Amino acid sequence: MAVTGTPSSPVSNGGVTPYTIGGDNPGGNRTCSEVGAAFFDDPDYYQFSSDRVNYTSQFDGTFPSGLTVVTDGTNVSWSSNFGIGAVIVKGSNDANAYVYDPQRKNDAGLAPPPNSSGGPAGLSNITFCWNPEPEPAQWCSPGYWRQPQHLDSWAATGFSPSDLYNQHISPEIASNPTLGQVLASPQTYGGRAFNAVGDLLSDAHPDVNFTGERVEDSCPLN
Repeated sequence: MAVTGTPSSPVSNGGVTPYTIGGDNPGGNRTCSEVGAAFFDDPDYYQFSSDRVNYTSQFDGTFPSGLTVVTDGTNVSWSSNFGIGAVIVKGSNDANAYVYDPQRKNDAGLAPPPNSSGGPAGLSNITFCWNPEPEPAQWCSPGYWRQPQHLDSWAATGFSPSDLYNQHISPEIASNPTLGQVLASPQTYGGRAFNAVGDLLSDAHPDVNFTGERVEDSCPLN
């Protein structure tokens, strides 16, 4: 990650070195778009941003649900039940951008850049940037799809147990069985074909996040 900016201090307890970066506001109020541009060459890198919350003797605004922020007026610690990608900590006329790649759920020891005294400036405001975390991969095994009590799950896939295997899956099977027959007789048609039917149906079902990875015990269907 090549950063367009200048390394700063203090390093957070989590080992993240902050950077000061350029921006449109000469007072140092950096934005998530400016952090995205400086760290990832993409001003649209972060999909979500908190409000810029000012601090005097206390915060004058609220943070997103699930995000907790504590400060002594200079140093900041935070924890969240979702991943955070960057924290912008402003004091005096500049801000430190702490970037987490991959995203993290907590850190401490963040502060604004040093002022003329050599120590961190007092906290002026803070902003959080993040992206939604991907859903975990899911897969419903062929053993799931062949059970009679789960036949109702086929409806949402657009497929039927009577559909011919060769119509939907390659390489073809010479006898061209139905999908249901392949599931019923893996010893006849082989494990590769058996799993391929599970993949086909998992990929087609709108409530299964199948990414191509067969993840055991991850089927969300009942």
